[in-house]
Amino acid sequence: MLSKFTTNQKSEFSGENTSSADKIAANDDLLAEILKRLPVKSLLCFKSVSKHFNTLIRSPHFSCVRNPDPYSVSGLLLHPSMANFQGRNAHTEGLNLGLKFFPLTIEKSETDHDLTDFSGLLGTIVVSSCHGLFCCLAYTAVERKGRYHVFNPTTKQFATLPDPHLDRVEGLSLAYDPKKSPHYKVVSVWSTISVSLTDRYYQIEIYSSETRSWKGSGEAFTTNAPNKIFRGGVYWNGAINWLNNTGNSLYFRIDQEHLGTMPMVPVPEGKWWYDGQIMYYGESRDHLHIVEIYSPTTQFNVYEMERDYSGWVVKYTVDLASVGATFPEILQIPENWYCSYNIVSLVRGKSDDESYLVLHVAGRFLCYYLVHKTFKTIFDDSKQSGDGVAEIPLRYYWFNTYQYIESFSSV
Repeated sequence: MLSKFTTNQKSEFSGENTSSADKIAANDDLLAEILKRLPVKSLLCFKSVSKHFNTLIRSPHFSCVRNPDPYSVSGLLLHPSMANFQGRNAHTEGLNLGLKFFPLTIEKSETDHDLTDFSGLLGTIVVSSCHGLFCCLAYTAVERKGRYHVFNPTTKQFATLPDPHLDRVEGLSLAYDPKKSPHYKVVSVWSTISVSLTDRYYQIEIYSSETRSWKGSGEAFTTNAPNKIFRGGVYWNGAINWLNNTGNSLYFRIDQEHLGTMPMVPVPEGKWWYDGQIMYYGESRDHLHIVEIYSPTTQFNVYEMERDYSGWVVKYTVDLASVGATFPEILQIPENWYCSYNIVSLVRGKSDDESYLVLHVAGRFLCYYLVHKTFKTIFDDSKQSGDGVAEIPLRYYWFNTYQYIESFSSV
């Protein structure tokens, strides 16, 4: 048979020319097509095969090949709580009990590594998340001091931020959009008290992963909003958006370093703004949403902010009565809770037909599809004691819920 091969073909069999494996390894496009099919845990192992593999897997190009839709939410990371929250500033209080992961588009058994394990970080408290990256406060085994870190739960890599301004830090917010840049920014707000002790002044600092440093932004400012609002900034529209429950909210356009105001949600006729309860506030697929109700109800509107910040408009109308037919608990009014259900997240799909709310009802997580008005149970977190009596379920809230998006971005 060998006599039928040409000299070049014989040399290939003898190993004198580049092998097929070497040819594949030298072709980044072909190699990326192969590697993208591997589970995450295997991909992380392949990073140690060679410097070339490591560089390829960490590149923005591979991230795009692996996940062409960087806004696709595949799960939720949540801090559960045993507290019963009420009031418009509930997101600033309470006790977090670790971190849990619940899948939305994949089976929990298919998750080949623990997304709640922030490897190398101890006592972790998540303060912000954005498109697959998480900003958290934690300490390490080497440095027993609480520091801020940006962590990627997919790759288990983290970067420790230089300390922001040493005065009172009111809040940090992460800004990252993989479609626009491989780099992220962190916006910090710190405050000082005037000499007369009558005014509080705020200052903004911006950290850039590109320069690995902080820089001050603009002049100090004052606001009638409580300082607690800076703990829950949401990145949308090129800006960090801080929700104020008692008046107009604030936004900060990062590139222009411009601070502006965002109007309140329309108050229904016959109601007062201070009677409202924020049931949800967050971003999904480059849309900013809010849900506010004024009494225990299963009917409400989902509002979306206009891109010019001119006001909130109704995007979806919701009636959870159909859910109550299956889960009558949702129709009850608990003694110590504002509602018997919580909206923990809103996920926009590529089309409105795919958009849904994630509800927590009586220990169960439900997907409620906003257009078709249908729902399904995605996870049952209710527990029973040894004698078969159901335990009081943990509570989950939007302000302690973080959307998980697979990302291989470097931090």
